[in-house]
Amino acid sequence: MDNKGSKSKGSAFERKVARLIAAYLGVDQSVIKRTQPQDPFRQIHGDIEIPEHLRDRFPYTIENKAVEGWTLESFMSKSNNLLIKWAEQAIDARVAGTYAIVMFTRNYMPIFVFLVEERDSFGMDSMDIYPTPCAFIDFDINEKSYMGILFTLDKFFEYNNGVFNKEQNNVKQ
Repeated sequence: MDNKGSKSKGSAFERKVARLIAAYLGVDQSVIKRTQPQDPFRQIHGDIEIPEHLRDRFPYTIENKAVEGWTLESFMSKSNNLLIKWAEQAIDARVAGTYAIVMFTRNYMPIFVFLVEERDSFGMDSMDIYPTPCAFIDFDINEKSYMGILFTLDKFFEYNNGVFNKEQNNVKQ
């Protein structure tokens, strides 16, 4: 796919993710937007803009990737791990008080979510809050240890409901 086609695919994926998050939060689609890097003086945090008044229910800085060529098996490898590179981008873009996540997909695959937390703040004693199936991946970036939790989008919304929201929202991909 040429660069123009991949940008178009990435933009379409960002719009889809914004619509799914808006539906999940029960807000109008116009509230959750793709970030627009048109203003050179405005600092951009992630690919989807979550308004501050919704961050108590959805406290994430989101990087989106619609990329071919990855496999779930490749994410379990510590060497040359594309997912860890994406996580680093999400960590760098993070807004204060939010968690870094990467939402990604490829053709004919569901949307996956990779939640990134610093290893020191990750509570292994509270493993019961994570729905199954999910996978845990340890990695280091710039001499800091991180734990990544890999979910499908529906399981991520289930996790978010258990941690940040009392009411259950059901959104299909």
